[in-house]
Amino acid sequence: MSSASTALPTVPVYDYAIFLTLTALSLGTGLYLSLRRRGRGISTRDEAFLGSRSLHAIPLAMSMVATNVTAMGTIGWVAYFYQYGFHTYWCIPAFVPAGLLVVCFVLPVLYELRVTSIFEVTTEFDFTTDETVWAAFLGAFPVQLMRVGLDQVIAQRFLAARSLKQARIVALGGVILLAYCYTLHTLTGLAMVYWYRDCDPVLSGSITRYDQIVPYYINKSASSINGFLGLFLAGLVSASIR
Repeated sequence: MSSASTALPTVPVYDYAIFLTLTALSLGTGLYLSLRRRGRGISTRDEAFLGSRSLHAIPLAMSMVATNVTAMGTIGWVAYFYQYGFHTYWCIPAFVPAGLLVVCFVLPVLYELRVTSIFEVTTEFDFTTDETVWAAFLGAFPVQLMRVGLDQVIAQRFLAARSLKQARIVALGGVILLAYCYTLHTLTGLAMVYWYRDCDPVLSGSITRYDQIVPYYINKSASSINGFLGLFLAGLVSASIR
């Protein structure tokens, strides 16, 4: 390829404006709420970490998903699917037993104990194995269990709910939304396979690693949509903040 065909486009000013505006709103909201809390003289752990356990289920479920959907996952999973295939999508069914286990057993214990931190009662799990359908399902189960219930930043979401019933809605809603986001990553990877079916960017020398494929696509193709690049960058930064 010629140097002209591989040159990346210049980022327009409005993309920078969108990126900076959304990032400032994200950070500014947290700063504002923190300063307002200090202004009221509130300094309890429940208020700081759990919003006095009075938050609504839907925003908590969305926050639970936002905590799990990271910038690395958005770019890395798409690149993984593009390079290695889609067999690990079979880890999605593991959300079902993991979610039910959390809702029926883990969540009631944590909520009734009124703990603030998951580290007061539990530990993390890990499991690795070969990439087959059943291995993806079984291997993902303990990982998904941690992601939907035994991770401190996740447990903090449903422990902030107004009641145990609301906490269960948070957990179930988070599981469904997280599975949906993972499906979007898979479909994006499939779209990348189709888009570059005749010209693999690594083989052509346009990029050196497959984990560069999403930024490469955004720069080469999607950047023609006004404002999309700034929105994408703001999303990555927001996803990096847990």
